[in-house]
Amino acid sequence: MHGHTLTPLNQLKHIAPAAYQRQVAKYKGREHVMARIIPYLNCLWNDVLQFSAIHPAALRDALTEAGLQWTPQTWIALDPQQAGFNGDNAVIWHYPLRLPEGQGFYEDDCIRFDSSTLTTLNTVTDATRSYYQLCCQRREKPLLFVHVPHVFFRGTLDIRSHTTIVV
Repeated sequence: MHGHTLTPLNQLKHIAPAAYQRQVAKYKGREHVMARIIPYLNCLWNDVLQFSAIHPAALRDALTEAGLQWTPQTWIALDPQQAGFNGDNAVIWHYPLRLPEGQGFYEDDCIRFDSSTLTTLNTVTDATRSYYQLCCQRREKPLLFVHVPHVFFRGTLDIRSHTTIVV
């Protein structure tokens, strides 16, 4: 985020280098993810904003049920239609159990954005719960969004008209 605007990493690099460095640090050891090409949007992982259809409270509950620690954070709750999401600027990635090889995603794991699809993707999957449990057993810090469907949005987003929540 830069000011009141969520900005994709590749744009943030030029307008807020310090913020970019903080955010890109999250990819240490998995830099290859940033080179993935998003189907339908024909851009890189770093050229999109990423959202989850699952409420953060549900992720918190799954994480703590697995025995892991949750740190409250500020989240943005938005209406995708109000935000301007559509089939031309957003896709839904189902985050399947198989991970993509090389630089791209499997195209059939992504669909053009349709808000009616989001309601079918709003629960924490068994795969995510198993991953959290494994991290707890190994005493590893989990990546919060493993096997959580992602909405990739190509654009920037002014958050002033959207609600923020702390979970």
